Amino acid sequence: MAEQNTYDLILMDIQMPEMDGMQTTQQLRKQAGYEETPIIALTAHALAEEQQSILASGMNAYLTKPINEETLLNTLTKWCAAKVNLSQQVDEQLAEVFDVNKALNMAGNRPQAAKDLFEMLMQSLHEDQRLLNHHFANQDLEKLIATVHRIHGASKYSGTIELTKHANFLETHLKELGFDEVEEVFEDFMAALERLKNLQSLIPWPQASQTPEQNLAHPTD
Repeated sequence: MAEQNTYDLILMDIQMPEMDGMQTTQQLRKQAGYEETPIIALTAHALAEEQQSILASGMNAYLTKPINEETLLNTLTKWCAAKVNLSQQVDEQLAEVFDVNKALNMAGNRPQAAKDLFEMLMQSLHEDQRLLNHHFANQDLEKLIATVHRIHGASKYSGTIELTKHANFLETHLKELGFDEVEEVFEDFMAALERLKNLQSLIPWPQASQTPEQNLAHPTD
């Protein structure tokens, strides 16, 4: 349906069979035409942890069931009116997560090299995310520090400024305090990782410029 039609706003139920609302939102954000569409979550719960996950998945807001008619109308009015400014909001969110100029600078101002470094990081993050949750759940401090350290190091060369910041916070905390009061620091780091994954398709990579050799005219024999 989403491939055949476009919508001004989407009400997304969190609890759905096969693919939940957050997974569906992540898939929609990858489709052309849905990068900026307001998506409002409908959920039976509004716990702080779920709220964070909902917003990190790419949704713009959430409504808690049972939904009051006035609240629904106010939300629709707000986000439909805000759609014209949504592009600017997305740009601002992206600027907090990623610095394309820094990525280019670290790659010697070579756009393709910068993009390759970034994509290598993103490819590794899927498995790293699993390892992070596993080591954290098992309280394996040494392996958790090693995984965070690896992400921290790679992120410095990829322009992922928010992930780098939170990786530094988490690595420092783990080395100095271990698992004492680390939950919030860990959650902030994982949320930064999710935001990067959700916004990666919006990064404005510049086109590689022609080399001087390509601009030279070749004389004919």
